[in-house]
Amino acid sequence: AEFLASLFPLVQAILFELTDDESIKRIARRRTCAKCGAIYHLDYQPSKQPGVCDTCGGELIQRNDQREEIVQDRLLVYHTQIDPLLDFYKQRQQLITIDGLPPISEVKNSLMQKLKVKM
Repeated sequence: AEFLASLFPLVQAILFELTDDESIKRIARRRTCAKCGAIYHLDYQPSKQPGVCDTCGGELIQRNDQREEIVQDRLLVYHTQIDPLLDFYKQRQQLITIDGLPPISEVKNSLMQKLKVKM
């Protein structure tokens, strides 16, 4: 972060806030087609027939790195590494925080507003 700040002193960091429980739900409930790679979600974008890809009929699998226990471990590492970065950008008033819980369109609108981007 210090090196980046030396190159681009006006850079802003963006944090999409999401609880660990919601992060686990979003990641651990993903399924991927073993054949074509299409991505589904058991809650938000399920396949028409459980366990079967709508596109090619392939089997939907859960990748090993998306298993709940692995995601929990990844979140522990994430928090250990992200907290010092958040402090760095907060101290410089260069942290943009966005609520990541609403639907994607609302999150995008919030981001665009905070970045003052016209859509």
